Amino acid sequence: MGVPGVDFPEARDVVDVMVPGRGEVLLSRVETGADADIVVTVGETRHQRRLPLPVGERLELVWKGPEDLRSLPVEIVALLPGETPLWQLRPVGPSSRGQRRSAVRAELAVPFSLRFKTDEAAGTTIDVSEGGARGVFATPTDVEDADSIFVQDLEPGDPVTVRLGFDEGEMTCRAEVVRRFQQRPDHRPEVTFKFVGLSEKDADRVRAQVFVQLRTQLARRID
Repeated sequence: MGVPGVDFPEARDVVDVMVPGRGEVLLSRVETGADADIVVTVGETRHQRRLPLPVGERLELVWKGPEDLRSLPVEIVALLPGETPLWQLRPVGPSSRGQRRSAVRAELAVPFSLRFKTDEAAGTTIDVSEGGARGVFATPTDVEDADSIFVQDLEPGDPVTVRLGFDEGEMTCRAEVVRRFQQRPDHRPEVTFKFVGLSEKDADRVRAQVFVQLRTQLARRID
């Protein structure tokens, strides 16, 4: 008999669903987990669009186990229609240590500060993944103060230090500006940044926050 959470995902776990030949990672919630068959919600894209797949399609499930990421190859053996359509999956191989194929992103609002050289400005994230985040600064660009001038000077490629205020504590890491966007109705500039040299421990912290949020969002849509 397999170990729940290690050999197969447990009920209410949020799992990554990898489809061979597709670059996009789908998200599903486990309804029932067992050695034999696993029932999950039909995989959704990050834009909350369900992806119809046929019986016989091979997939890979990746989830966060007690100590590390776990992976399990499965096959769709039945399509279960209903208000919330489901896939019935059957393992086609043993579970193993999982590998991150893509950074899963979730809408998540946490306070952040971004420091470039000697200047620093604060804001709130819009979405977060273990690869980086997108956020909006607190100070509008039409307000003439040091923060707004500093933010307007940011350019893609600028190395920055980011501090994120997660529920269980702050995380500080290096990052790089990817994009700065200013055309918001409230004149508050947005910034997208990618993490640089994120440790495995910090990546797991970010991923845990993302999965908690995804689980909450999926539960709201399904329940």
